[in-house]
Amino acid sequence: MCSTTEFKEKYARRVSGLTEERFLGQGSFGRVVLIEDKRTRDTYALKIIAKRRRTGGDEKLLESLRTEITILREYGRHENILQLRDVYDRPTSVLLVEELATGGDLLGWATHAPSRTGHQHLVFTEGHAASATRQILKAIAFLHDRNVVHRDIKPDNVLVRDRRSFVIKVADFGCSKILEKGVTTTVQSKRGYEQLMDSFVGTKVYAAPEILRHKPYDATVDEYSTGVLVALLLTGKHPLSDIEVDTNLALASCDVPFLIDFNDKEWQRVNKSARDVARALARCDPAKRIRAKEALRSFKWLDEDITEAPALPDDVLERLRRTRLDGVQALALRSVVSTPKVSTFAQEADKLFEALDADSTGLVRRNEVLRLAHGRLRRVDLELAFDHADLAGDGVVTKDEFKCALLATRGDLVAQLVDTAFAALDVSHTGSINASDVMACAAGLGVKVDAEEVKRWIASHDVAGDGELSPSEFKEMMASVADTEFRAGEKFLTKL
Repeated sequence: MCSTTEFKEKYARRVSGLTEERFLGQGSFGRVVLIEDKRTRDTYALKIIAKRRRTGGDEKLLESLRTEITILREYGRHENILQLRDVYDRPTSVLLVEELATGGDLLGWATHAPSRTGHQHLVFTEGHAASATRQILKAIAFLHDRNVVHRDIKPDNVLVRDRRSFVIKVADFGCSKILEKGVTTTVQSKRGYEQLMDSFVGTKVYAAPEILRHKPYDATVDEYSTGVLVALLLTGKHPLSDIEVDTNLALASCDVPFLIDFNDKEWQRVNKSARDVARALARCDPAKRIRAKEALRSFKWLDEDITEAPALPDDVLERLRRTRLDGVQALALRSVVSTPKVSTFAQEADKLFEALDADSTGLVRRNEVLRLAHGRLRRVDLELAFDHADLAGDGVVTKDEFKCALLATRGDLVAQLVDTAFAALDVSHTGSINASDVMACAAGLGVKVDAEEVKRWIASHDVAGDGELSPSEFKEMMASVADTEFRAGEKFLTKL
């Protein structure tokens, strides 16, 4: 299972041309850094998983890691699955050397897509949505043929190989399941009933109705999640964002064909061939839900040309951009979340975080959030709060992430703090915010960020195109923070 060559013999933690180690992100198991093959000079992502806390309640996390390694080793040789290159088992850590997806996650690529002629323009087209769907379905079909179910298809787990291509990579198999070979695994098969899954895993807002009902389910939950993702790409908003979670759960228990309202006005602009794909994948009844292989054979829309397809409407792209906080917005909130103006809010948020952090690690996982559920703080509200707080999409939440996400729901407070936040990020005191300012502010807060990523953050809000954020551009950026995408968090905050 593990590589025989010593890690230090094969890889360098400091990449050629860089003066220090480049931090790529923080995952639920550990951090991710950029490394280089000493012989070929090819770059990879190194995921470092510490063992020191992998005991007791974390045994399930370790088991999911074993499953992920097994899947990627045995079944991951597919062009649309993120490749695992090497595994190193050390006394205090496990090192995973993975393919480097420099294009980031799907939504990040969609909202910062390079133009056909250069940069800057957002030209994510319906053809891109079709291509992404096709590539995800190809990966799912490949996995299902090998009795592997992903169980957590969502935008964060769909990566793009690089900024200039549009090669999709399905990642993160921590929730996946390897089914017994040779046994039928459909809901309709009595013979395969023991092979049905019943664990409540994945991400609620992308979960199939049968998972929400806590009923046995089969591999078609991956197709359902893909259908929800397609709906998000085509309309710019999560298809269930305007429905109370309780209502969603109630509908999941009823005999309705769809939880998604395809008669909503946002769908009127979506062409019928694209809408048909989303409808076929997102059917509530798994017996009527199309399988990945069949969808690839049945729908011509999935072969739509990227270059000739029309760009998605500007308002769709803008809504996609607002589905999460970007780095500049998160840093702005973090720089002011402990100021006197929000002291009462911060104290309440701190108390709640400490109550959630049952093992006092300074990190909150989903299972810790659910322990707090009771009559006044319902499970569904807590799960929504977790999803909003997990800004990095890595499955764990720090105290600062938690406070920033809750603050993002309070438009009244954010509006009062715009000037304070601008001053905090304007480190050079020039009256505008550039990439160097953001890097310096991040360093002061103990946050590691990538310089190129910072430039992309600024470019997405830089209306004038001068590489800086003026006070007016910054104010407009912060005004979008508390938009309706974060509305569910506001409902939760009132219960503190």
